[in-house]
Amino acid sequence: MNPLRFIAGFGLLRLLLYALVAVAALLAPDPGTRAVLAWPLIVPTVVAPAVAPLVFMAVMLDLLMARVMSAGETDAGKKAHTRRLIFIDAVAGGVILYAYLPFFLTLGR
Repeated sequence: MNPLRFIAGFGLLRLLLYALVAVAALLAPDPGTRAVLAWPLIVPTVVAPAVAPLVFMAVMLDLLMARVMSAGETDAGKKAHTRRLIFIDAVAGGVILYAYLPFFLTLGR
């Protein structure tokens, strides 16, 4: 299978969602980091932690919708493609969860 063809099969919105997952995961603050309201540091300390749960939920919604779409699919090729998309959505959700879980767990302390 051609990797570029497979990636092109994701669609633009899904690719943008995965790019947002990567950016949000890279901007995840360390546990216990205080919010800084000055311009460059407001992004990783305030904006990224606020956007991360929304991105996680969007990925989980995409996973759910891919699962719903694969349930009625009869073409084996499309069904296999959808299964791979579900796996990639699960990995993307795991990445964002792994990146932000320590930060969010320390908020309650």
